[in-house]
Amino acid sequence: KQDPKAPMPGHYLVLRHQDGDDWDYLVIEHLGKKFTIDPAEYTPPPASAPVAGAWHADTFAAGPNWDIFAKEMGLGADSSKTAHSVYVAATWRAAPGHRQELLKMLTAGNAGSKVQTGSVLLRHMEGSPWNFLALDRFNSWQDYATSEAETQDAPGWYQIRDHAVWHHDTITTRVATTDK
Repeated sequence: KQDPKAPMPGHYLVLRHQDGDDWDYLVIEHLGKKFTIDPAEYTPPPASAPVAGAWHADTFAAGPNWDIFAKEMGLGADSSKTAHSVYVAATWRAAPGHRQELLKMLTAGNAGSKVQTGSVLLRHMEGSPWNFLALDRFNSWQDYATSEAETQDAPGWYQIRDHAVWHHDTITTRVATTDK
């Protein structure tokens, strides 16, 4: 559940790992155009509280406004229509001196694809060691498989590796969101 004191109530997305990287859940919460952390407002959990996980990697990132994010990720009033979407979360770390080239390739899209997807790109600000988080939403497992088949021999597939030190792709499904 989202914190009742969240700066943007209802603006979140929770994805569950299906295949890929070593995390179980990815929580994306929109904090607004400006956000400040105030240590005086932090209340640590009581010592008796159960540990919810072995580790976490909180990261602050910048991305599109909530309206664009929600539309691309199939959220909002008609999110029931996209309840069975498949998401791919890919974190990328640019090779030294190649951040702009990697950004250009990540934002180029796949104009020739027969599969309609929703896509957003988040840019690292503070936290984990990645530079970009690319999120793609497919309407179904079939659309995801069709897209994968289309891109296996696509031009440019290998060239992106000239600009990245590493990347981690994780196939996910949506487990929580809001209808706002």
